Amino acid sequence: MSKFQDGFFQDLWCDMVLREADSIYCRFLLEEKKEQAYLAEHEEKKEKMTQKQSEKKSGTRARKVSKEHACVEILRVCQRRKKQKQISEAENQMFLELLKTKIEEAKVNQKRKKCVLEVLEQSENVTGKGIKAVLDLCLYADAVQFFYNAGYPLPMEERKKNETETLIPKKTREARIKTLPLNLLDFYFEQRGLPFEKISYLSRMSPERVIKDEVLKEKLADVYEFACTNQMTRAVVPLLLDAETGKGLYVLGEAYLQQWDFQESEQEKVEEILNGECCCYAIVQFLNLELEDNGAYCWSPYSIVDMEFGKSDTNPELILFHDLEKALNVYKGQLSISSDEILYENFKEENTVYVEEEAVSIAPEFLKYFRIISKDKGLESYIEELKNEYQKNWKDD
Repeated sequence: MSKFQDGFFQDLWCDMVLREADSIYCRFLLEEKKEQAYLAEHEEKKEKMTQKQSEKKSGTRARKVSKEHACVEILRVCQRRKKQKQISEAENQMFLELLKTKIEEAKVNQKRKKCVLEVLEQSENVTGKGIKAVLDLCLYADAVQFFYNAGYPLPMEERKKNETETLIPKKTREARIKTLPLNLLDFYFEQRGLPFEKISYLSRMSPERVIKDEVLKEKLADVYEFACTNQMTRAVVPLLLDAETGKGLYVLGEAYLQQWDFQESEQEKVEEILNGECCCYAIVQFLNLELEDNGAYCWSPYSIVDMEFGKSDTNPELILFHDLEKALNVYKGQLSISSDEILYENFKEENTVYVEEEAVSIAPEFLKYFRIISKDKGLESYIEELKNEYQKNWKDD
């Protein structure tokens, strides 16, 4: 194991000993289990719809899913309870029994279990305090196993109680963990306030990462479905934004599409993409913006591909999508297209400024959005334009 990995586990270990449920590792685990619970609920809905069809075709029952993690199971029940207007006494009792079962199954000592059981029994109608105590217990049990596998076992309960301030992480065995999980590293650096750009939030929300992340895709699809279900014809919701180009993947209402001057064949494509819904996924960028006579900006149907190859016809299929997977792939492709000059031209057109270069104190990474013209050159350019226009008019006459 590298020095970095040892230092990483040692820091997590100290944080865990001092803060337990509030430690970085336990909070990371809780976020992970929430994501898994969210995904599991969506998967179950899909399975219920297909299970009957599968059973009819095969004549046998579908295979049961393997047992869920205790926290995922608890969190899923909590999700369902939030949606219920009223919870019966019988349902409360069933949930209480589930929580007690999870306490008993947790691989921790009896003293810890007893403390959590007391908190649970004191809370009326299974309150948040009791649920949190059970979740914390299950997460602690996971943490014990994790640090053991990392080669840094957590101290025994009695020793920990008496020597918390003086405990030092000691490596007692070779680590079974060979590769550090990127999502744990990401969370760790975020909590410590340290820069780790390659796995930062922006990186996690890049189209490459989202395409591989079923949980994130489900979240994006939920926004689209919500907008369609509620007939939001003027919806404008950014799903992914690229900090470099300002380009984004949006959920866009059909009201904006009606403003376009499409030819009949193009309008048919738009209708086909909408597929009867009032919204679609759309790639929106500054290249799409055009200034109207009244001084307002409108979104026009031009993709970066149209701009790059000088096309006069617009293909809606390059910027409008009914399918999220296709939208993500095209969005990813357009971000990597080699058209820097075109990409920043609109920014430069709006951000043209006449100043001396010595007076510019903008960092290089932002300078690409500006067209800097010195005052003298600006005046010369203006005079040259007037001359050319005069000569052109004189020849025409």
